[in-house]
Amino acid sequence: RPPWAAAAGEVTPWLWRGALAAAVLGAAGWIANARVTRLGPPLTISRGEAERIARAALTTRSVTLPAGARALVSVTVRPADSDRFVWEKVGSKVYESLLGAYVPVPRWVVRFATFEGDVAERAEEWICYVYGDGTVQRVRHHVPEARAAATLSKDEARARAHAVLRDRYGRDPATLTEVSATSAKRPKRMDWTFVFKDPEVSAIAPGEGRISVTLAGDEVTDSSRFVFLPEDWERAQRKLAGSFRTGGVIRTTFIAVLLLAGTAVAVVALSRGRFATRMGLAIAGMLFTATILMTLNRWPALVAGFSTTRSYDLQRVTAAVAPLVGGLVMAAVFALVAGAAARWLRPPIAGLRRAAGFGCALGWIAIGALAIASAARGRASPPWPSFGGAATFVPWVSASLGGITRYLAETAVLLLFFGAIDRWSAGWTRRRVAVGALAVVAGAVLTLSNSAPDLASWLGSAALLGVAVLVFYAFALRHDLSVLPLVTG
Repeated sequence: RPPWAAAAGEVTPWLWRGALAAAVLGAAGWIANARVTRLGPPLTISRGEAERIARAALTTRSVTLPAGARALVSVTVRPADSDRFVWEKVGSKVYESLLGAYVPVPRWVVRFATFEGDVAERAEEWICYVYGDGTVQRVRHHVPEARAAATLSKDEARARAHAVLRDRYGRDPATLTEVSATSAKRPKRMDWTFVFKDPEVSAIAPGEGRISVTLAGDEVTDSSRFVFLPEDWERAQRKLAGSFRTGGVIRTTFIAVLLLAGTAVAVVALSRGRFATRMGLAIAGMLFTATILMTLNRWPALVAGFSTTRSYDLQRVTAAVAPLVGGLVMAAVFALVAGAAARWLRPPIAGLRRAAGFGCALGWIAIGALAIASAARGRASPPWPSFGGAATFVPWVSASLGGITRYLAETAVLLLFFGAIDRWSAGWTRRRVAVGALAVVAGAVLTLSNSAPDLASWLGSAALLGVAVLVFYAFALRHDLSVLPLVTG
């Protein structure tokens, strides 16, 4: 350790009292901005039950699946663009009134596909959408383009579409407005897609509630209700999403450069015996073990994304090996970074209880800062929870292991980040202006969010958190970086 880091940090009485007071304010800020909401029906049926319901639905339609067809089950991701548009334009009440009708709720997607035989015929798939209560909401049939079927005239196809409106949606075609009738000539049939506007859904103007009916030959292969999004809104969203993607690239690049530099320093430290070996091995073991368990647990979700144009066995090997190789590399990187950064730290605060209390207080300050920044940024979409764990073998295992890996990775990155600031500023005794400016910019990059209602709130919240990172280090964390694992926890 350099001379300035030889002595243990000290938490003075005024710092301790200030940290406690700020922790109380942080907890209050978190409570004030916490929102417990429940949108739409929950997923009360299991993955296996969804598959059985989907098979029964196809049986009632006299569908015979080809030999060797596999059931691939996943969960739809929410929110989508339609959710964001309705939420932004008309608010929560109208949004909730449209759920399950023109705005879909989270649901099981059961896809029946074949991976053997002729590649062209493998394009045929049956896809059933099953709501959380077991209701079959939609059935789609992907028909291979070369398959022969009837060629209907426009009027004949429209009559089929009108029958779907009456039988499936209970709507009189005369009460709807036909928006488009699009034909697609296939080698041995004619396909049609009809789109109708529902005038009763007027609250989301300039958006529209629409119903689509698709025919392959004389077979109705799909029908659905959806929200038509205005072109101006979609263009603005694409522009905003482009800014978010750019920010994500910048954040990822910064973290990658930080880890690469940290790994290089760690290798040198390891060669000189300045490395916390036990910590490094422990973190590597935990991260790689978590990667193995998460891959096994997420197997159904991984398989659900397989393409019928590629070998099923080859995709299984790729899906199994790729996460393990990536997990091994990342476990080694984070282990090296954590092991080297741990030797940079000055001796911890005397007294385990005092150090633990200080770390927990700083943790609540960080929670409050993040909550306030989130409130200032605003919400761009409905507060749907994540349903990704539902498609795994054991959902709570997925959530637990994901939390552990994120905690270890974030702690290692922040140890490296604050350790570098600590060394460059000699414990905040030198180069304060330059290092402080760098800390604000780097903190803003590290805390960039993935979404926001607009560009100003996105950049403003990042700038706020960047300043908070500097204040956090300069006034509190520099006294004892060893409490950082309590802060991130």
